Amino acid sequence: MLEELEVSRTRYSELYDSAPVGYMSFNRDGVILTANLTAAAMLGVSRRHLLNKTFLPYMPDTANRTLFSSHLREALGKQTLTSCELVLKRKDGANFHVRLESSAGETMDNGKEEAAECRTAVIDITDLVKRDLELAGHREHLEELVIEKTAELTRANELLKQEIAVRKQAEKREQHLATFPLMNPSPVLEVDSSGKVIFFNPATREVLREAGLDENNAGAFLPPDLNRLLDEVAKKKKNRKDWYDYEVEVKDRFFGAAVYFIPIPKLTRIYLRDITKSREAMAALVRAKEEWERTFDSVPDLISILDNRHRIIRVNQAMARKLGLKPAECIGLPCYVSVHGLSSPPDFCPHSKTVADQCQHIEEVHEERLGGDFIVSTTPMYDDRGQFAGSVHVAHDITERKKAEEALRKSEERLRRFYEAGLVGVIYWNMDGFITDANDKFLEMLGYTRQEMLSGGIDWVGITPIEHRQLDKRSVEELMTTGVNAIPFEKEYIRKDGSRIPVLVAGAMLDEARNNGVAFVLDITERKKTEEEIRRHIEELERFNRAAVGRELRMIELKKEINELRKKTGEKPLYRIDFKEEA
Repeated sequence: MLEELEVSRTRYSELYDSAPVGYMSFNRDGVILTANLTAAAMLGVSRRHLLNKTFLPYMPDTANRTLFSSHLREALGKQTLTSCELVLKRKDGANFHVRLESSAGETMDNGKEEAAECRTAVIDITDLVKRDLELAGHREHLEELVIEKTAELTRANELLKQEIAVRKQAEKREQHLATFPLMNPSPVLEVDSSGKVIFFNPATREVLREAGLDENNAGAFLPPDLNRLLDEVAKKKKNRKDWYDYEVEVKDRFFGAAVYFIPIPKLTRIYLRDITKSREAMAALVRAKEEWERTFDSVPDLISILDNRHRIIRVNQAMARKLGLKPAECIGLPCYVSVHGLSSPPDFCPHSKTVADQCQHIEEVHEERLGGDFIVSTTPMYDDRGQFAGSVHVAHDITERKKAEEALRKSEERLRRFYEAGLVGVIYWNMDGFITDANDKFLEMLGYTRQEMLSGGIDWVGITPIEHRQLDKRSVEELMTTGVNAIPFEKEYIRKDGSRIPVLVAGAMLDEARNNGVAFVLDITERKKTEEEIRRHIEELERFNRAAVGRELRMIELKKEINELRKKTGEKPLYRIDFKEEA
């Protein structure tokens, strides 16, 4: 029974130390009571440097220390799981983000409901924080762009309103000055019934001068269909107007003109005003609107502008495509109907929250009707009077990222199963020479216990014979250059008992800094034995072959001697020595 308990305890200890998250326990003063290897690796120190020491030095600033102390008090004071997010500092000075999930241990028997130990899971969320920061930056940039373009349109619209107001004032002033053509600051012309210019005021003369034209070119201000208009007046056609307006260009300046027919005397008076700036402002407004629409429609994120009753005011092309509609067909639709197929907003709806508190809200949403997962943000939007009008709703597609995360999780599961299967030895190592973790197969191959490895008793340089270290050097150079050994290489390791074991090794780097790696180690002892057996058989065959060939050559020599003796005695040679035998 004791042996079974010891085996169970050892197995629990191995599972505890090889867990993918850090486990630690603290007393009420924040002193580390226990820690697994994962927690030590996160902080870049050995476990013995953590135990019975305060956790506070591993926090970069006072804010994080205060947050941890508050978290510790809260966890010890209640019996439910408590979590918080911190920034920790590794031994090398690098900061990383973690989430602490803590619960109280055993309660002290002192009459107080307070635990003596806080048990904490330490989860590295650095990559998640980085992704959230990237998404936030992308979203902020997009929102700034929308706000900027909206502001440009607002400014241009304001300029247009001002220009319209100015034009209305100018029209009133022109009407007031209509009876005083000579005093009018804008060009005024009079034309007789034949279409001939019979009068123009000083302002007309000044405009012609600025355009580099003489007074004979005053007809440049006349409408192209003036003769038709005069003909209608002369024939007193029904439904004709008593005035007309048109625009005319004179040397890159544009004028708006109003034509009035004066029956007595029979003449036509034309009042002009310079509208060049207003046309430029209108063109700028059109360009800004078109540019804003191109930007709005070219953004790959799904963007919609919603009013405070969840109705769609506008969508970009990407959102319309997802809904299977044209942008104009989306206007007025309730977003919860068109997007979610519901009769009311879902509970997680960030727009509902923005309508309630007029603040920005962000949610991660899975929506089958849109075909995946999205980070959705809603930013409050206000009208010209500063009244809340709705929100800018942006959905960033993270479907591929979620698939990649799921694929990574499955890959890690497969690697863990391979790691634990014991088919080959697997070690995790760093450039300082330390083996930070190894599976049972590798420890069995070298005759070490897991405790000896955890205490730093194995380093991959020390267990490599001197004559094989040049192979390790070439392997490290390849790993630093490409990140992986393209071809496994043979070497030997020195076992704990001093004997050697032949192995086949291949490695790969695990981080961009090229400081931590993994290696797969295959025991090729049986293969080497087989190769040695084959080599001995080959040597024996070669010795036998040499002996057999030597015997044949000796027989040929004896036959030659016998033939020579028979020739000397006058006898016929007994043996026929042909080329094949001589060869």
